[in-house]
Amino acid sequence: MRPAWAQTTEVHAGGRPPFHCGRTCDTWRLSVDQHSCHERLRAQLEGMRSWGPSSDYYAITLTASIRRQPEWSMYSHFVGPSARQRGWEKRKASIVDPARMVALWEGLGQSWLVVDDLPALGLWARLGGNALVEAALADEHLPRVVATREVAPNGTTGFLNADSLTKGQLARRLPRAARDQVFERDDHTCRRCGRANSEVRLTRHHVLARTFGGLTQVNNLVTLCDDCHDACHADDAWPPAPDLHGVLLSHALDGLDEDYDAAVARYREVAAALTD
Repeated sequence: MRPAWAQTTEVHAGGRPPFHCGRTCDTWRLSVDQHSCHERLRAQLEGMRSWGPSSDYYAITLTASIRRQPEWSMYSHFVGPSARQRGWEKRKASIVDPARMVALWEGLGQSWLVVDDLPALGLWARLGGNALVEAALADEHLPRVVATREVAPNGTTGFLNADSLTKGQLARRLPRAARDQVFERDDHTCRRCGRANSEVRLTRHHVLARTFGGLTQVNNLVTLCDDCHDACHADDAWPPAPDLHGVLLSHALDGLDEDYDAAVARYREVAAALTD
């Protein structure tokens, strides 16, 4: 069963961060101009390392994709089923426990900040990464980010905003380059029976079936031989086979720290180009 509390991600193809940050970025510029000394800026960042004990917070992350497209993700909760597609949901940003959220991020070796006011919001909009964003501040300045959205399952690790999906993710077949990536990731071996391509013909299989809202993307596909592929489709039901689900989860967890650091670095490059 998919968790009621998970991460929802939106890829923003427009080349700009997924919220209008003109005012917040101007606030950040003013802050840097007034406190140009490195020590003062460091003090400003240190002040973004504690949260108000009586405040509510959302957990939001700003990164950029390999194609340099800004994207945001937030921890969200189930609101209701989607009317658009079987297996999709409606989800909304969740109020999180700050201490537990920080412990999770630090356990993954990831950085974080606390955003309690407009100057902090502007600085985070420039730096990206994980943030505990004060709920009232986000509701006012980031309404699009925290609103209820229709989402589709994103492999084993969360959800994607349905409005940001590409035609390729909704199609039946992967492009050739992505198909080759699945084979290479799985060492050209059937992940169900272990036979290699020298013994059997291999194909790719949607772990979460498209009829249940599964997307056509690398993190929802595994390599199977024809025999195992036929066997899976003979019993094509929700939830997906635990052994195949575990294969995708292990791949998702591999290199998680490196993926985060690289994605934040890309975001900073994109944000710098927009604010320079």
